[in-house]
Amino acid sequence: MKRILSILAVGVFAAVPLSAMAATLASGQQYSLPVQQRVLGSLYVAAGTTTVGGTVDGDALAVGGTVSVTGAVLGDIAAIGGNIQLLGPVSGDVRAAGGSVVINDRVSGDLVVAGGTIHLLPGSRIGGDLVVAGGQVTIDGIVDGSVRMIGGVLVINGTVNGNVYARADESVMLGSAAVVAGNLTYRSAREVQMADGARVTGSIEYTQRMQGVRFDDRAPKRIGWAIIGVLSAMRLIATLGLAAFLMWRWRRQSLELFAQAKDAFLRSLGRGLIYGIVTPIVAILLLFSFVGILPGALILLAYAAMMILTKALAGMFFGAWLMMVVQKRTALHLTWASALGGVVLLSLIGIIPVIGWFVSAAFCLAIFGALAHELFRWATGN
Repeated sequence: MKRILSILAVGVFAAVPLSAMAATLASGQQYSLPVQQRVLGSLYVAAGTTTVGGTVDGDALAVGGTVSVTGAVLGDIAAIGGNIQLLGPVSGDVRAAGGSVVINDRVSGDLVVAGGTIHLLPGSRIGGDLVVAGGQVTIDGIVDGSVRMIGGVLVINGTVNGNVYARADESVMLGSAAVVAGNLTYRSAREVQMADGARVTGSIEYTQRMQGVRFDDRAPKRIGWAIIGVLSAMRLIATLGLAAFLMWRWRRQSLELFAQAKDAFLRSLGRGLIYGIVTPIVAILLLFSFVGILPGALILLAYAAMMILTKALAGMFFGAWLMMVVQKRTALHLTWASALGGVVLLSLIGIIPVIGWFVSAAFCLAIFGALAHELFRWATGN
């Protein structure tokens, strides 16, 4: 248990690659997977610069300033960064958000992307649909499905085998090599600019958008939800990374904590509620006293670290509990699938009003109570 509690003092991941079972976790200033290397499972990276030249057999999740993937990814890709370059084949779907996003190979599934500038180079091919939001979106490759776009400028100089639905504040342009096999339905300040040779097989439907008017009454709400969505995705990726780290480093100790929370669930929930309310109040009162400024600040820092840790542990606990119920076992069993799957499931359940909030809060409070109780016992030497 002391090893789990030591995370509160550490507060960050070790800045070296970590491998364990079916997942590889890495963090630090730079991470590089050489061309000749292969990850036998999924890859989770949080680094300033991430370069993936080798093959990833599972999914790849990357957060950082620059993300460059030139190797093959046999699962899905989720990437958030300032500059994202996906230059290798992806067998699954791609979810990306960044200042600049470039695609230049085959994506077998769907591509969902948001960014300032988004460019599908001539070597790219999207096997599913393209859902995109960006300041300038350029399609020079092939999209086998449909294109749904919202943003400033849409430029198509490649092939779209499905329909195109665009809401472009500024313009829609079709180059000389553009082919739209389906319908083109768009809303823009001006009519589409079609170069000689551009072809639209289906119908063209145009709705004029007043020039100079960039936002309607619902735009602030859309922008707010977009920001919330990106932040939620970043938080989920960070929580998954922490859960993977706990699985690699403190799997047995985490399972012991879960067993305590399960055996005394209501007691742990009550402790979590009390500690959750009392701790910040005590810290704030100390901050207002001259001699208690430092202790109060340290308590608040420890409290924040515990809340971050609780989020990951609660998801892992939920996954282990759910697996126990489904498999009709009497004891908890912690696996990589239950740990990471539990984090995702509890995050999704937490979106559901009332019932989802109650379930998510119950598991978080139970883990927080058990963790706080163990921290108290460790501090007092009992």
